Amino acid sequence: MSESDFPKVPQTADELIARWAARDAEYAKARRGMDHEFEQAIRQGRMREAGLLPVPERARAYGRAQVWVAPVNPEFGSMKDWLE
Repeated sequence: MSESDFPKVPQTADELIARWAARDAEYAKARRGMDHEFEQAIRQGRMREAGLLPVPERARAYGRAQVWVAPVNPEFGSMKDWLE
């Protein structure tokens, strides 16, 4: 891997949250739900990323990372699917 394979650290919480939204869009494409351990790993990774932000921006992103919930595929995961 080269250094260019890693995106630069965002300087604002809004930029970081936009990056997380793009990742969530990819996660939502999965048909199956995530394992609890994988969800926890994503939360911890996001908290680490939030910790790299400048101090004034850090708290909002860190709090948002703590309460993150895995997105659900819009075509799968409803109560109807579960009952079938």
